[in-house]
Amino acid sequence: FTSPKPCEYDYNPANISQFRNWLVTVKYPDLAAVNAAHNINYTNPDQIQPPKVNVATLDNMTNANVRAMYNSALFEDWYQFNYNQLKSFLIECKNAVKAKNNDIKFCFEAGSNSDLLSSARKTFNVPDISTYADVLKTAFV
Repeated sequence: FTSPKPCEYDYNPANISQFRNWLVTVKYPDLAAVNAAHNINYTNPDQIQPPKVNVATLDNMTNANVRAMYNSALFEDWYQFNYNQLKSFLIECKNAVKAKNNDIKFCFEAGSNSDLLSSARKTFNVPDISTYADVLKTAFV
C-alpha cells in the first residue's frame, strides 16, 4: 500500500467500464438482473458507479469501514470483480515466469487473509489464489 489511497480500488475509467461490462455479461445475464440484485433501476450500464470506501490511509481503517465495504450487493460485486482481476494478473505472471524457466518457483505472498484489512488488500479469498502458487510465504523470518 502506498499513498494517497491505499485502501481503495482502481477507479480509472477503463476499469469502471470493464466492471460495468462484467456486471451485465458475466456476473448477471443482463441489466435487468443487475437492477434486481442491486435494487436499482438503471436504463444503461453507464449509470452504474462502483462504491467507494473513502479511507485515506491504513491507519484510518476501522471495523466500521470494513463493515461498510460489504453493506451492499454492489460492493460485493465490485470486490469480486477486482479480486478476479488480481487472480488473472497473478496467473499471467506465473505463466510468464514458467515460460522462461519452468524450474523457477512462483511464490505468492498476500499477507494475512483473516485480519481487519484483508478485504482492503483483496486477500479475503486468498486460498483460491494460492492454489496457483508453487510456494506460499506464511511467516516472516
